[in-house]
Amino acid sequence: MNIVLVNLPHITEKYKEVIFPNSLGLLSIMAPVDKTKHKIYLHTPITDVRDLMKNPDKFYDQCMQSIMKNNPQLIGFTSRCNSYTYTLLIAKYIKKHYPKIPMLLGGPQASVTDITTMKTFPYIDYILRSEADYTFPQLVQALENRIDLASVPGLTYRKKEKITRTPEAPLIEDLDALPMIDYRLLPKEAITNERMNIEVGRGCPYGCTFCSTANYFKRIYRLKSPKRILAEMNAIHALYPQKKRFTFDHDNLTVHRMKLLQMCDAFIASGMRYQWGGSSRIDNVDKNVLKRMKQAGCVSIFFGVETGSQRMQKIIKKYLRIDKIKSTLTACGSIGLSSIASFIVGFPEETESDVEDTLRLIVSGLHMGAEKTHLHALSPLPGSYLARKYAHHMYYSPTAFSDITEIVFREQENMIRKNRNIFSDKYRIRTTRFSDLDIAAFCGFAQLANKFPKTLYAISQVSHHKSFFLISKQISQKIKSTYRTYRNCATVNERYLYIQNLYLADLHAMVKTTFKKDVKIQNTYYKEIFSTAAKFTVN
Repeated sequence: MNIVLVNLPHITEKYKEVIFPNSLGLLSIMAPVDKTKHKIYLHTPITDVRDLMKNPDKFYDQCMQSIMKNNPQLIGFTSRCNSYTYTLLIAKYIKKHYPKIPMLLGGPQASVTDITTMKTFPYIDYILRSEADYTFPQLVQALENRIDLASVPGLTYRKKEKITRTPEAPLIEDLDALPMIDYRLLPKEAITNERMNIEVGRGCPYGCTFCSTANYFKRIYRLKSPKRILAEMNAIHALYPQKKRFTFDHDNLTVHRMKLLQMCDAFIASGMRYQWGGSSRIDNVDKNVLKRMKQAGCVSIFFGVETGSQRMQKIIKKYLRIDKIKSTLTACGSIGLSSIASFIVGFPEETESDVEDTLRLIVSGLHMGAEKTHLHALSPLPGSYLARKYAHHMYYSPTAFSDITEIVFREQENMIRKNRNIFSDKYRIRTTRFSDLDIAAFCGFAQLANKFPKTLYAISQVSHHKSFFLISKQISQKIKSTYRTYRNCATVNERYLYIQNLYLADLHAMVKTTFKKDVKIQNTYYKEIFSTAAKFTVN
């Protein structure tokens, strides 16, 4: 059987750019397939998707033609929220021209919306839910030998016009037992990236309300052995000697302290000279652990902080202590470990005070040692607690501010509007307190903080300064009063720059008036503005 597995890139509207997708999931399910009986191809249509931005009308046909070059008898697509709409549209286009070829979906988005997806899109034949490392080869064998599909765990399929689900496949306890990925199959675009991704484990045991990972991996934490992780890094380095920097794929690498330290000790003992980074909860590490991680080659760490409000930490079930957030970011800064702190705004329970706490923590976090902060508008991911709870309190806004969205054309937008439950990540939860423009202003403030961290921190230490929340609300009003100009911005990136210029004008006036006698703030501001002046205009 000829099989083509398609991994569509993530197109960001913010920069009109193509981000090469992580192929590890597809490479992992390809590894156990019997290559003596089946030819299996990994297809990543980077060129095709770049053509999408130039000529959307020809995109689907070009993509189909490139997939069909390998004469597939089964076509599979991975699914992510940022590319799910045009994944489905490509499958629809191929099915129209080749109706006998089965269309298979796998991955997070299809897994948590399997029944709804198959009811809505009749051209999808199969969905393999959750981890498919073992179930995909079982499905291939069943299709090849015409075996009853009821024998394949974790499969959603059509049987006599009815949608049928087989029992869930058990999670893979020992990830070391999986065959090694053949990294020679990586598309050339992956090899040109500065860092190479490797999967070091799966699952997060926590239950944050905004996250869908808990649903997908059943909150079961697993970590590959240090020996296996080293073997994968060595294998990549042997194939591509220039590759010495890695991103460790794991939703929460640092959950198990003992396993983490064992991994670090093994890396140190091996004498390896690789550098790596990964994701962590703030309260899973302390200064001693961070030092050990750095000794073992860690150069960067990503923290999901989400909110600076202690009240909201409880509501979203993140349960981080604000003092711990501050001490961990300070520890990273003191030992020279690069850290990114990520936040979310737009929770339905959020108040003005909560947003002020978040904006202040963004500013103080940068002062303490975070290299960068992110502030994202809340997107209720399919399968998350928030998406279920507020299913009937969401609205779609084509101008809602987001820097992690796909480019949405009319055909995609129609699909999104008609299928809220499948594409809930493209929606906003209705809140009586904050508008889309407020959210845009809050996110814009975080961008300003990354460029003027010292100035904003100095201002935050002055007792009579206006709250960052009120400053952001003023910017929101300015956006509203010039809404036609804002709406005419062609991309999210242009909106970013538009909002940044509004902030910069206010910051400029604030320094000249409110702080005209504060020499320290004035000097700090002018040093920072000279380093960023080329990116903005000041009226």
